[in-house]
Amino acid sequence: MVIPVYNGEQYLADAIRSALRQTIPPREIIVIDDGSTDRTPQIAADFGPAVQYCCQERRGPPAGDRPNRCRACRQKPQTKTYQETFEFHPQDIATCRGERGSRL
Repeated sequence: MVIPVYNGEQYLADAIRSALRQTIPPREIIVIDDGSTDRTPQIAADFGPAVQYCCQERRGPPAGDRPNRCRACRQKPQTKTYQETFEFHPQDIATCRGERGSRL
């Protein structure tokens, strides 16, 4: 799962916690930071090795474009992208994967 973020300290922890509560755990959670100036890096770091953090200089455009600019962070071929303000339903991955037990 990729969570693009820019100055998302208000929402990021909730988004990461909801990703971690999936009934089928994600293979990886990647926070891609578009040059935040708030506590975003510290919040991502608080989750330790469960979250991979990737930062880039502020580039703007839509949040959905950030993962394309930071492909080096991705280690798994199937990665879903969300925004930091999004909280995941515990069965989002299971629903997306057709409850086959595959890990996203």
